[in-house]
Amino acid sequence: GQWIPHLANPNRKILLCMEGDIMVGTCSFSHSQSEQFKGWGEIISIYLLPAYMGKGYGKTLINFALKELKRLGDRKIFLWVLEENRKARCFYEKIGFKPTDDYLNVEMGGKEVREIRYIYED
Repeated sequence: GQWIPHLANPNRKILLCMEGDIMVGTCSFSHSQSEQFKGWGEIISIYLLPAYMGKGYGKTLINFALKELKRLGDRKIFLWVLEENRKARCFYEKIGFKPTDDYLNVEMGGKEVREIRYIYED
């Protein structure tokens, strides 16, 4: 439910990854949603069904999003990733994202977690 209001945002782009009739993944991106990072592109989310991880779908989604953000004029791109999510962090680092010292403490599911900002520069 927390994502529903964002779906109507005309500046947010949403990619769907299909295998036949099955939606196996999604990626959303836009110019930065934060005034703090004005002029940057932002990968807002990327999700895959667990059975489709490690098959290249995530790489295809994120590479398309990076290409599109560059086409829209964003040469610096960032995303937030859970500090504990080693698998995702490794995935982003293989693509060329680098961790920063920026972090956010957020509440998810009643638990406080830390997100780390990763950057990608063209």
